[in-house]
Formats: sequence, C-alpha cells, structure tokens
Amino acid sequence: MANSIIDDMLKNQVPPKKKSGSKVAVVFLIILLILAVAAAVVAVLYLKKQNEVTPKQYFMQYLGKINTSEILNFEKMDTFQTRLQNEAEEATTEISATVSSGLFESELDLSELKLEVNSKNDPVKEKNSSDIILTYKGNEIVTFNALSNNEKIGIFSEEIITKYIGAKYVNLPDVISKITGEEMAINVDLEALKDTEIVFPEFSITDFAKYAEILNQKAPEESFSSKPVTLDRQAGKIDSTEYSMKLNESQMIEIVDLLLQTLENDDQLLDRLLSTLGDNAEEIKEMIKSEIEVYINSLYENTPDNTKIYTINLYGAGDVVYKILLDFYGEYSVDIDFYYAEKENSMEITFLEAESQTGYSLELVKTISDVTEDLDLTVNMIEDSEIVGKIELVSNLVNSGNSYTWKNKIEVNFMIFAVTLQTNSQISFKQVAIPNLTDDNCLFLDELDEDTFDDVIEAISVKAEEVMNEKLVSQGVREPEEEEPSGTMATINTEAFKEAAKVKLINAISEAMGEAEAGGRSFGLIDLTVLEIPDSTFSVFLDGDVAILNIDGFEFKLNSEFQLYE
Repeated sequence: MANSIIDDMLKNQVPPKKKSGSKVAVVFLIILLILAVAAAVVAVLYLKKQNEVTPKQYFMQYLGKINTSEILNFEKMDTFQTRLQNEAEEATTEISATVSSGLFESELDLSELKLEVNSKNDPVKEKNSSDIILTYKGNEIVTFNALSNNEKIGIFSEEIITKYIGAKYVNLPDVISKITGEEMAINVDLEALKDTEIVFPEFSITDFAKYAEILNQKAPEESFSSKPVTLDRQAGKIDSTEYSMKLNESQMIEIVDLLLQTLENDDQLLDRLLSTLGDNAEEIKEMIKSEIEVYINSLYENTPDNTKIYTINLYGAGDVVYKILLDFYGEYSVDIDFYYAEKENSMEITFLEAESQTGYSLELVKTISDVTEDLDLTVNMIEDSEIVGKIELVSNLVNSGNSYTWKNKIEVNFMIFAVTLQTNSQISFKQVAIPNLTDDNCLFLDELDEDTFDDVIEAISVKAEEVMNEKLVSQGVREPEEEEPSGTMATINTEAFKEAAKVKLINAISEAMGEAEAGGRSFGLIDLTVLEIPDSTFSVFLDGDVAILNIDGFEFKLNSEFQLYE
C-alpha cells in the first residue's frame, strides 16, 4: 500500500519531501532522615526529666526541638495540588524565557518566544484537552490541540491536518521510536504513570526510639558542654546558649556503625521508607542493605585518628533552635540557620571546605498570608568565598476560593550562562466538557501498516515545516526560498481511512455471524440492522437482496451471498 496514501488528511496537499554513587546517596539520605526523626524521640525522653539537667540532656532537648516543618510545611500548596488531582478545572498558562545573548546559535531570539496553554482537565473521567499556542514577537507560529482520553492521546492542528493523529498510551513508545528511528531507552508504562499519585510514608515516634537510644547510650557525658553566647541576627542580637557535642573519630565510627547495623536489620522501617516504590521496593531494600555493609566495612579500613574531632553545636533559647553548626575536624563545615517571624520563616544551609572556602549554600524562605503562600529557594555555588553560580526558584500561589493564580520563576545564572523561565497560570475549578477521541476524529498511528505510517509522518512533517516557514518569512525572520519544480506529487487521500473502515466492518460482521452460528441461528442481511460497531458511525439500508452499509462516512455494499463490494 506504499502508493495508497491518504487524501484530505493534510490541509493543502504537498509533495513529500555508572550507579554506585546514587546508591550511596540513598544510604546517606536514609541515615539523615533517621537521625532527624530520632531527635524528636530524644526530646520526648529528656523533656520529662526533672532535678538537675546536664549539658548532655540540654543538648538532647534542643536536638529534638529542631522543627523544620514550620518552614517546609506548604499547606496551601498541598491543598492546591490535591484539588488538581481530584477536581475538574480550566486553566490558562503563559510560559516565557529570557536567554542571555549569544548563548545559543539560532535564527530566532529565544527571549521573544512565548507559549500559551489553555487547558481543560477532568481527572475523574481521565480527560484532558490543551490548546497550545507558540508565538514569536506577538505573532502566532504554531497552534495545536492535545487531547487525551483515558488510554488514548492525540494532537491536532487545523493549519496542518484535518483530524487528530494519535495512539494508545501503551503503544506510544513504539510510535515515537518509529518516528525518530531510535529505540526508546526506557519502555515507560505511560498508563501506569498517569495514574500515579505521590504518597509519602507515615511514621510513628516509636519507630525511631531505638536509634535515639544508641545516641543516648554511646555519646559519653563528658563529650557535652554549654556556654552562653550572643547571636547576631538580621532582626537584632539574641541571647542564647551554645550546647556542644564533641566526638573523636573512634566514638563517631562506633555510633555510625551501630546506627547502620540497626537500620540494616530494621525491615519494618525500611519497608515504610520504600512503601511508595511498588514492585521495586524489595530490590531497592536489598541494594540498600548491601551498600550499608560496604559502608560499615569502609569505616574500619584505616586506624581511627582520634585527633580528629567531630563537633555539633546547637544554639537555642526557650523553645527555639536558631542555629546548628557542624565542624568536621576543621576540614569542612555545615552551618544551618533558622529564622522565624509571624508571616515569614526561612532556613539557610551552607557547606564549605575550610581551606578553599568552596562549597554550596541553600536559602529557603516561606512567606504566608490568609490567601497566599510564597516560596523563594536559592542554591548558590561558592568558590573562594565568592558566589559564582546561582539557581533560584520563586513561586507565588494566591487562593481566591475556586480560583487560583500561580506564578513561578526559575533563574539559572553561571557566569556567561543565564536563563530565566517564567510561568503564569490562572486556574478555575469548575465543570468542563471535553470531547472523546474516536475513529471518526482521529487517525491512530499505532493501527496503520508500515508503509501508510511512513507516508503519513512524512507528509505531516513536510506540511508542518511549510506552515512554520511561511510564518517566519512573513515576520521577516527568514528569507523566502525560490520555488523549485514539485516533481512527482505524493497525495494524501482517503484510501487508508476507507481501508481501515472496511477491515473494521468485515471483523464486526464476521464476529456477529460467529455468535449466531454458536447459538444455532442463521445470519441474514436483516441482522445487519441491529449490528453495532463501537467507536464508529454505522448505518444500514436494505435494498432487496443488497445491504448498503455506511461506516465512518464510507459506503459499501453486501449481497445475499455476503460478498462485500463498493
């Protein structure tokens, strides 16, 4: 069918033309989580103590008072995301970018490109429709609609094609591979992916008591001390107390070893930590246990150097921890500051190598009001005490009942490299009407034979390039090209649609005849009047011994001998 390609599909027919590092990171993240939650357990254990309180007990109390939830709890954002997952909504989003001059070689000024997405979403019915408009200097370049219904997805542009082209989600990786000529590196289960919900594991304070007790038992009393200090803050000076824990390398190794051994054998806790990973959880758990063994063994590869002192200082007053300072035997440090106010809370974390003063810093600020929630997150790259690179995310969410305004800005700045991406969304939660993808309005690429598939993709590519070129020429971005003889015309006609309709009709009649035979009944032309063909428009007119069949706009005839002809 190489020469039988499709009329009217295109508008205005045209001629063809390594993993080990990530595993270790997982281990460290889990250890940090355990220690953080263990701190809360320690607080419960020590806040009940009476009589004389030692520096160790004070240290444990303030360790348990480290409460990042005041900063990291985004209540309005969580509510908004929950509504997006469960309620129908309509949204308009504008996306723009600012790119430093000369960063990319392009005939277009990328800063003049803007993307507008007008979308309707119904998560209950699993439907989504998005009108996508790309403009350059305020003029439209490309417009198309993306439509998804449960297991299907399709795209349509009235300037290029006359109906949607699409595929089932399960077949989409194969379709993309055929278009690009490259096998997809990962065979993604798109149907499962679109149904995925983010669920965070839940823990009880008792889950971490054993880890708190290790720190309590193995950190000796003489390792702790306290003294009054004054902290200089932006809002002024604060009288506080420095509570310090100092451990030599042997003590540190012993505590880390016991914590890791306990974690390795704590299947209940590991199962909870990995509960969101589904079928991969057991495999990852075994990987983590293996990495724990490797890390424990590495702790004893060299004789401990007890001249190396590991120090943790907590600075607190009343019920508030203002600062944490970790010093690793003078070679590098971690400085964590907390700032609290009525409507604004923030946290700053700085990691530096002592000698070079090179490292990273993270600044997180959360601001709230009755109807807004703002986030400003900045990551700085530091060399010789100077900031040499920055990544910043600024997010602003405004709640007006059933309507939201959500603005985001991402800025990446590394010396001569500077890119800023901005999005501005208006979201209204309301009932929406979204059409279905059917054989009447969509050509499903995953149902085409290879020759027809290739013809369709080539013709659409040529037409899309022609449309875009015309618009760029009209805007003065490109010079008009000299017309060349078109050569052999490759038309896109209705033959493929007719063939697909014919196959569907034959299959439906054959299935109905088989059911009749299985029930001991004969099957005649009159039975065609009650025949139903899903996802198709179908009608029957009986003219004597001939049935005139119309399916998806194509007419066929069937005689009493059940011979199909046109």
